[in-house]
Amino acid sequence: MSNLMPDTVFLLTDTREDLVSDAVRDALALVRAGQSVVFLSRSVSAPEGLFREARMAGVCFIRYEKVTFVRDMLEAFDGDFTTRVKALNLVTPEAAAPAEEVSVKKRDAKVAVIDAAKCAFCYSCYRVCTHRALGPDGDAMKCYEDECHGCGNCAAICPGQAISTEIVPAKVYACENSAYWGIFDKSGVERIPCGGSVGREILAEARRRYARVVLAVCVDDACKHAVGGKRGCQQAERLGVEYVKASHVMENILREVLQR
Repeated sequence: MSNLMPDTVFLLTDTREDLVSDAVRDALALVRAGQSVVFLSRSVSAPEGLFREARMAGVCFIRYEKVTFVRDMLEAFDGDFTTRVKALNLVTPEAAAPAEEVSVKKRDAKVAVIDAAKCAFCYSCYRVCTHRALGPDGDAMKCYEDECHGCGNCAAICPGQAISTEIVPAKVYACENSAYWGIFDKSGVERIPCGGSVGREILAEARRRYARVVLAVCVDDACKHAVGGKRGCQQAERLGVEYVKASHVMENILREVLQR
């Protein structure tokens, strides 16, 4: 298994020639701008001349049969070999996954809330949690909210009645190069390397788990990853996720959006 850490990763499941060709052109432009680019696709149906030009310029093309998301890593399996790619700036043109896999139907998002004073540290909740969302933290158990599905199994089995569930009101993804530093109250805010690093699958899952999701990216033409912020906004629009373009000096704009 090899590991790659490019500046930008293109992930395509749709093999239509027009879509792939546009993505190859975008990848080529980024390479010419000095970025390292990995292009993951089931097949490359772009014109041979364009494909050869991009490959010679330095775009790394990898064919895959299956892609698995492991936190901020992609594991691409080609039938014989697995390549792990760190997705700092993930570009997923059009449908990056079948619609049924990225349903954006909202539901009440709940997570386990643990009262450390009542926790007997018996590990009962840890044993029944099928999502690996619980773990020891000092003298009590802790809930990892990003992993919790709010199923309630832990609360049901807790002998000390130390666990309850509550609605998670909002999840904010904020670019560490701009918007993140303009947010005064960072509770519920996840710092991300680029607006484009939060792909379709991540946003869709957040829509399922949180009552509200906001993506805060750089203002136009300020993204150090060139098209990362714009790609992030495109993904957000397709999924009905709120987004705001701001910088660290635009606190008022961010405050107005996040306090709605």
